[in-house]
Amino acid sequence: MLKNFFSLVLIILLAILWLLFAARPVALAQDKTINYSFAQLQDRDFSHQDLRGGVFAAAAMRGANLEEADLSKIWVENPAL
Repeated sequence: MLKNFFSLVLIILLAILWLLFAARPVALAQDKTINYSFAQLQDRDFSHQDLRGGVFAAAAMRGANLEEADLSKIWVENPAL
C-alpha cells in the first residue's frame, strides 16, 4: 500500500515538472512579429523585406520604400488620419 502511494506521488511530481518545463509562453510563438509602433521611419528602405504580421501603429513612414515588401497581415493605425 505504501509503495503504491509513493509511486502515485512520484508520477504526480513528474507530471508537474513536465508541465512546468514544457510550457512555453505565447509570446515565443510570435518571435517574427515586428513592432514599429510610434517609430520614426522616414526615408527607410524596407524593399523586398518580410514584414508579415508587423505592427506600424502611428509610425511616421513618409518617404519609406516598401517596394515588393511582404505586407500581408500587418496592422496599421495612424491617429493623424
